[in-house]
Amino acid sequence: MFGFVDQDLKIIYVKVDDLLNRLKLMKENYREITMLSHTHGQPATPTTVGKELSVYIYRIETVIKVIKSMRLRGKFSGAVGNFAALKIAYPDKDWLKISKKFVENQELDFNPLTTQIESHDILCMILSLTKNLNNIIYDLNQDMWLYISNSYSFCQRNEKAYIIISVYTYPTVPSN
Repeated sequence: MFGFVDQDLKIIYVKVDDLLNRLKLMKENYREITMLSHTHGQPATPTTVGKELSVYIYRIETVIKVIKSMRLRGKFSGAVGNFAALKIAYPDKDWLKISKKFVENQELDFNPLTTQIESHDILCMILSLTKNLNNIIYDLNQDMWLYISNSYSFCQRNEKAYIIISVYTYPTVPSN
């Protein structure tokens, strides 16, 4: 990866690894707790909390694996991608080979066919997959809310003495 995108993704990887570790621990702790599954909002067949958490672990790991396999592309082929100025200055040089080596030394994949700019298609794919990852985590949050509201052996911890709802502050009732 390259620059800020690489740094941003490293932060995401750390947070996702933490989430996955917590989910795996929960999966083990709750693997035998049965619950009623639903399909299209309707009660269906029995399942386990561990199996349901495994679904999210698999989905998250799959997306992260694809994101980690991608590398940004770079170009070094002149103003419009045809090496024109470089060929005029040094006509005997193999600019395609030089350009490829230079770009790959920057830890980027070489894009040999460009116009004025590198097309950024890979960056768009990474960002799209990051959005997909966010949607999976959002789905997990919704399901966890439903599991808790349906009393599936989870307990909520109150980290603070108050919960803020809208613009009003309400005291919380400590739970055991």
